[in-house]
Amino acid sequence: GAAGARRRARRRGARPLSVRFVAVGPADSFREGRGRLLRVEGLEIAVFRRGERFYAFGDRCAHMGASLAEGRLVGSCVECPWHLWRYDLASGQSDRKAWARIPIYETKIEGGQLYLGIPAPAGGDPSPGSRA
Repeated sequence: GAAGARRRARRRGARPLSVRFVAVGPADSFREGRGRLLRVEGLEIAVFRRGERFYAFGDRCAHMGASLAEGRLVGSCVECPWHLWRYDLASGQSDRKAWARIPIYETKIEGGQLYLGIPAPAGGDPSPGSRA
């Protein structure tokens, strides 16, 4: 069924079937190239700004759990501050191990606010406008 498809998609690192966008603050409050850890509805999400582009992904390195918000962007990857594991910003896939992957979250800016796309609860309302 649909629940099984969502579980399989999450395991593969694919986008969930339904996301809803949650406002997390003014876009201009995020500093260039610096990570920020956000806690959004029980999720720990690292957010980086590069120019006008925002990247959001699960905060914990799959290797030993370091905060990726304390890491740095290197090319098209985020680099873990502890052991330099890198994760692709588009797919979340590690450059070290096939099993190591972090979740990636969509971002958008509306009215100067940064929104993160988080998985909608099963049967929940995927509409925008909820607050973190």
